[in-house]
Amino acid sequence: MPLLKELYDQWQEGGPAVPAVRGLTSQECEPFLARGWKQHVGKVRDSLWKGAFMVIFHSDRLSAADRMVGEVPYRGELLAALARHYFDRLPAHLSHHYIRSLGPRIMLCHRCDPIGLEVVVRGYRAGSFHRHLRADHFEPYREELDDVTWRDYRSLPEYAPLPQPLVHFTTKGGRGESDQALSTSEALRQGLGDEAELGEMRRMALQVFEWGRLHYLRHGWILADTKVEFGRSQAEGGKLLIMDEILTSDCSRLWRLEGGGGNQAGAFQSWDKDIVRHYLAFQGQLGSEVAGGLPLEVVYKLAIRYLEVCEKVMGSSFSVEDPKDSKADQWLEPYREELLKIGDNS
Repeated sequence: MPLLKELYDQWQEGGPAVPAVRGLTSQECEPFLARGWKQHVGKVRDSLWKGAFMVIFHSDRLSAADRMVGEVPYRGELLAALARHYFDRLPAHLSHHYIRSLGPRIMLCHRCDPIGLEVVVRGYRAGSFHRHLRADHFEPYREELDDVTWRDYRSLPEYAPLPQPLVHFTTKGGRGESDQALSTSEALRQGLGDEAELGEMRRMALQVFEWGRLHYLRHGWILADTKVEFGRSQAEGGKLLIMDEILTSDCSRLWRLEGGGGNQAGAFQSWDKDIVRHYLAFQGQLGSEVAGGLPLEVVYKLAIRYLEVCEKVMGSSFSVEDPKDSKADQWLEPYREELLKIGDNS
């Protein structure tokens, strides 16, 4: 099996294009749908579920600023590998939906009813939080902090570390819908959870962040912020479970330690989707669909940095199936009978 780094380098140097996987095909899904499974196509992941179980497929689709902007070959395999790595190592009291891997892109999980919120934990004044403060948009954050801490946050420059992590909610938008930061009071008003459940989500997300921050620090990265999603377990009476992905380059803001410790723009090098966001902002396309996809140099830069994170954290080189030997549209085939039986018995 070739090393992914070699395939990326050959592609960047004018060699064969590296194919991207856009998602599960209708042909793959048809046997499952015929047996009563349901299907959902998200921004970057596809899912099938029946009874108490769910299958999540990681595609190579790329979204940024809540819009689809192209594909990054093997991105789905990298993110799936990193998510599995962290789910397998999370402290036992942080319950999650992951059961086991089914190939390089597929995770078998406990089915959850998604909660229409994401929990964001921030350790630095960066991203949308910085932009909101600069625009005097305080409402989603103000009630979470006392007066002294709030004044400290407002006085900080961009990229400065926060005196203590900030935990807040955002809505979970679908394709083409923007996520919106909101306060705990607003989440309660909208009926997105009760006070005890929202409090537990905040506590669990903060624990994920603190655990992940130490883990990344050992490997040479700063975990500046991350988001955590939750669902209510179908099989365990609505028990709160972490779901989707955790601590990947896609749902986190990662900076290299040697990128600097200053507080001015450009002090840190991004190993996350800010690479794409910065390019789109420079082109005046942030928040717009990108016709024709991203330039090769942007895709390559993002891919190489995602790969570096994955290899560094997992401690080994990342090998993939040779594209010439790939059996297109057969991701589910090796597990079809097993999964159909699981669904029928659940």
